[in-house]
Amino acid sequence: MASSYCADDAAFILNGTPAGGVWSGTGVAGNQFNPATAGAGTFAVTYTYTDPATTCQYVATSNVTVIAPLNVPTILCASTTVKSVTFTWNNVGATDYTVTADVNGVPGVPFTIANTTYTQNGLTEGNSVTLTVVANGGAPCGSTTAATQTCTAQDCPPQTLTIDGMAAAYCTDDAVVTLSATPAGGTFSGDGVTGGQFDPAAAGLGNASITYTYIDAATGCSYSTVVDIPVSAPLAVPVVSCGAATTSSVGFTWTDVGAASYELSISINGGAATTQTATTTSYTASGLVVGDEVTIIVTALGAGVCGNGAASAAVTCEAQDCPPGTPTINLATTEFCSDAAAVALTANPAGGTWSGTGVSGSNFDPAAAGVGTDTITYDYIDAVTGCAYNATIEVSVVAPLPVPVVSCGTTSTTSVEFTWTGDAAATYTVSISVNGGTATTASVLGTSYTATGLSVGDQVTATVTAIAGAGDVCGDSAASAAVTCTANDCPALTLEITVADTLYCTSDAAAALTAIPTGGTWSGNGVNAESFNPATAGAGTHNLIYTYTDPANGCVYSDTLSVTVSSVVVDPIATVTVEPGTEVTLSADATSSLDGALPIAWTDASGTALNNPTATNPVVAPTATAVYTVTATDEFGCSDTNTATVNIVVVAKANAATMPTAFSPNGDGQHDIFSIQGANIASIELAVFNRWGQQMYHLNTAGGAGSIGLGWDGKYEGKDMEIGVYVYYVRIVYNDGEENTLKGNVTLVR
Repeated sequence: MASSYCADDAAFILNGTPAGGVWSGTGVAGNQFNPATAGAGTFAVTYTYTDPATTCQYVATSNVTVIAPLNVPTILCASTTVKSVTFTWNNVGATDYTVTADVNGVPGVPFTIANTTYTQNGLTEGNSVTLTVVANGGAPCGSTTAATQTCTAQDCPPQTLTIDGMAAAYCTDDAVVTLSATPAGGTFSGDGVTGGQFDPAAAGLGNASITYTYIDAATGCSYSTVVDIPVSAPLAVPVVSCGAATTSSVGFTWTDVGAASYELSISINGGAATTQTATTTSYTASGLVVGDEVTIIVTALGAGVCGNGAASAAVTCEAQDCPPGTPTINLATTEFCSDAAAVALTANPAGGTWSGTGVSGSNFDPAAAGVGTDTITYDYIDAVTGCAYNATIEVSVVAPLPVPVVSCGTTSTTSVEFTWTGDAAATYTVSISVNGGTATTASVLGTSYTATGLSVGDQVTATVTAIAGAGDVCGDSAASAAVTCTANDCPALTLEITVADTLYCTSDAAAALTAIPTGGTWSGNGVNAESFNPATAGAGTHNLIYTYTDPANGCVYSDTLSVTVSSVVVDPIATVTVEPGTEVTLSADATSSLDGALPIAWTDASGTALNNPTATNPVVAPTATAVYTVTATDEFGCSDTNTATVNIVVVAKANAATMPTAFSPNGDGQHDIFSIQGANIASIELAVFNRWGQQMYHLNTAGGAGSIGLGWDGKYEGKDMEIGVYVYYVRIVYNDGEENTLKGNVTLVR
């Protein structure tokens, strides 16, 4: 039996062990328990068993809980708008609710919420929403069956729209109308509508349909209204033409534009206009004289929204055709130079007037006309008939030859070229003067001339005149400005000069000097012909100059090469006399002429070891006379050598041996080696240990060349040992066979 049941669960049979007992308790009937009979609550179910053999009675009790199932929710339509529907349902004590919203029959997606209300948004008027709600509970009863409810979004409320301020009718030439409506905030569309404006011309003839659409921001409801506005065309503008004319009358006609009548504005010879009305499409002005000009303007008269048409263009017609006739213009030539003087104009018959470019009164001025082709017009009015006649003649004005603009062209040491602006096919006269001498002339076809046979430095002055061709009314040009060009511009030349090196020692051999092109001369300190001798030049920086003269044009070129010479001197070293094995500090003075760094190297010709051969002042302890060689080399590779001699004087000494208490193997040439010092020492055996007893160094010089100066350099297996105290043992054998042993501590410092 489970510990809990739902009140709507079916009755079930109770089982006990051993079988044959009696069941009792709320909801128990026979051997069944019915949750519905028990009702909600916790109850004790008792099983009583009597042993038939012993009549002993045994009782077992178990508590069972009956839980009432959740009620199915009751869904209500709480509120509706045009855009939304809100549902509510009673709280049945569920854990949460599974909700599904179907809009207009389209199934929704189930979702779970904890509260008892739901709003479906995003609707439009009349949308139907069906909501399904399932109350969810825990075991043993679980969820309820589904409850459903259907609600509908509200319909849009009525709304009256009006389009304001429009005329009853429009003409296609009326101005654009700005549209407005009540309520405001909607949009306009329709014939001739763009944005919020109505254009009768764009709408065209007929009824223009205009629609106003308005959407209520609060409800989302859409409303619209339509108005039809008639649009008419204005009367067309009559096109007026001249009709038949006589010497006393002029006839006019115009196009029929459908008007009932026309208004005529008539002016004769520019006088005050008179107005008449015509019902036909023609009119004749009479009572004129020869030469009268009649100007007419016609306006179509109409009724309705468009009213009268626009006035026609003014049309002028003459009353009389003049008899033919052409005046004769008397002009000796039709071609002029632009710098020619003005000429008088005459014609037959006389008494007319002249006009045209360059014409002033009865004169033609070529300069005022300018270069080009111009038309001169002669106008003549017959005094008897008033008829006007004219004649024209074309004249051409040409420019004089331009003054050449002369420039210097290509030059060499023996020639100068002149070039100038102008026609390359024309002929020119060139006047040439060399160095201010007498000028000579030459006739040249083209725009260049070369003066030859010159010398370096010659100055040539030229003027150029353009020669006119046959029939050129303007003649030759004026002479150009004088231009002077120089003949002797030397060409650029790069000298290539080389020497084996740019750094030498005074001891170096002479070095060869080379140059391209060859044939020049060298100069400078240490120069001899085509070689440089550092010893002759001496220490310092020297400029070696190469000078070359071009045999073709006499031009002189030069270039400079800089070289440096260094000299190193090691001063003589005094001889020192000491006893065998005595320490001697060697020293040497060296100088460099260029003040460069001077590393010093010592070598031992006798085989006695130096404690630091590269130290400036190494320490030696020879047992026999020895010669030491010192070499100083500056940073430029120059060097000098000298020697130091240590003489040994043999003085009988007692056997002696000492060991230092400290040494500093830092490479400075001072106390870098832990070694024995003393007298008459033949050989030693030295061992050094660290504080843990590990042997750091061992030396045995038995049978060797010596012992003084040999020892430990503070390294073990090639690595520097730590600063600290080390233990040493040394066994000494003297020259006379005596032996001695020393031991102690030595401190390694750096």
